Amino acid sequence: MTGSGDPLLDWLFARPGQDRPGPAGDCFTDEAEWLAAGRSLPDTGGRLASLLREHPDPVTRSAAALALGLLGETDARRELIEALSDAPLVAMEAAAALAAVGDREAVEPLCAALRSASANVRANAVAALGRIGGRRAEDCIEMVIADPDPMVRAAAADARGRSPNR
Repeated sequence: MTGSGDPLLDWLFARPGQDRPGPAGDCFTDEAEWLAAGRSLPDTGGRLASLLREHPDPVTRSAAALALGLLGETDARRELIEALSDAPLVAMEAAAALAAVGDREAVEPLCAALRSASANVRANAVAALGRIGGRRAEDCIEMVIADPDPMVRAAAADARGRSPNR
């Protein structure tokens, strides 16, 4: 754990498999255990949404977006949608989180994210559109099927095949 003095931040940066400084063994080894620990903290979703909106560090905002998605915090949809216009590191995690918690309300903002200069943002946005589905999502997926970046094209082809309406 980071030893920040804030249990939420300590938990957030103790996610298994992420790069972090510090001695080995200071984090959870299993994501399910990590998620359970996060759920046991007071107001985890609300505090993560606050971090996503307000923290000055994009790495922390990115981690908060990812955690909101992994926890399935549907109440944070608005913050995740707003984070699509944040720094690319944050926007790509917000798009991925919206794949897990998004609904049709997220489709237009995800379509707009397909114009990002960041291929990672575009790839995660198109993947989210594939999970959410619907006619508008499918139209947006088609817009990037010929994206100049091969990662985005692959994500679009996969999203096209995964769309719930197909």
